[in-house]
Amino acid sequence: PEMTMPIDPTPPPPTRPKPSGRGLKLGKKGADVDSFVDNIIKDGGVVKDTSKIAVSEPNRPVPVVANTSPIHLRQEEKIIAAIHREGDVENFEVRGFLYLHITNEEFSNIQVGFTNNDRRQIQIQCHPNIDKQTFFEQGLVGMKQAGRPFPLNTDVGIVKWRLQSCDSLDLPIVINCWPNETGRGCDVNIEYELQDTSLELYNVIIQIPCSGGSNVTQCDGSYSNLPQLLSLSLSLSLTPCYSGGSNVTQCDGSYSNLPQLLSLSLSLSLTPCYSGGSNVTQCDGSYSNSHGCLEWSLPHVDKSNSTGTLEFTAPGDAESFFPVNVSFSMSRPYCDLSITGVVAAGSDRAVSYSSDCTVLAEQYAIE
Repeated sequence: PEMTMPIDPTPPPPTRPKPSGRGLKLGKKGADVDSFVDNIIKDGGVVKDTSKIAVSEPNRPVPVVANTSPIHLRQEEKIIAAIHREGDVENFEVRGFLYLHITNEEFSNIQVGFTNNDRRQIQIQCHPNIDKQTFFEQGLVGMKQAGRPFPLNTDVGIVKWRLQSCDSLDLPIVINCWPNETGRGCDVNIEYELQDTSLELYNVIIQIPCSGGSNVTQCDGSYSNLPQLLSLSLSLSLTPCYSGGSNVTQCDGSYSNLPQLLSLSLSLSLTPCYSGGSNVTQCDGSYSNSHGCLEWSLPHVDKSNSTGTLEFTAPGDAESFFPVNVSFSMSRPYCDLSITGVVAAGSDRAVSYSSDCTVLAEQYAIE
């Protein structure tokens, strides 16, 4: 017979790593880190500790960058626009941040070249611990206190800016939506125009409310128009089933003649349910209709396709095709602010760095 050894079902307790006793230091005093970070938060900045695991926001597509440089700079902009259907701009706003991330203490005492080449009225602010005079006179972002290093392993917002305008010429993309009521619905013409042809927009999606279905007659790009629901049909029938039965013609007293069984019949069907249907006559790409909106998709818009049109017919009145919502992204900042380089503090010695940029239309609506 084989000999078996008893197994202890209790797993050994997990070992906890011993604390190193060393924390993040800014200069000589650890308290400077908390003071620096607290000032950033009070000033509206964002500080992320990369030593902790954070759950990213699902609707924020930040590009993954292979950051091998000990110095990394990231520009981030969010675009917000509220535009009347007649073309008047109620509000147009661009909010931007410049973040600095350092992973090597050797490069923590630096200055970042950052210049404003935009002719528009842009409000620019730097962090309270940054030397404002050097920044505005020489375009260098460095610590106010000489010799004081930047924090390590932390995304630090060092400069922020804001562009606010009511001028339609400042809009990166203009959308014209023209519904024409015909008595049986509307003929809708939509046109986009990239006003600054030096810009490049990616993943442009124009959403038009269209709960009544649509008949697309012309489209530059691709659009989607899928059934909104599936119609569920369920029928149930019960039929008496007699086994021979009887026919009573006369009775002194009472009698009973109940069915012995019931026959059960069940049928189930799923049918696409269109609100008005969709008859596509011309489209470059694929199409569908999701969530009661006609989605016009353009993977890339630049000077080669700076304008485009979409035409369709659908039931409803002119009011039912608003608001039109637009989303897009860009790979370079909309405001003309640029990183010119990184140098060691107090010298002209250039220091290598990496950088990236994220621009998103957070809310862009034509109402």
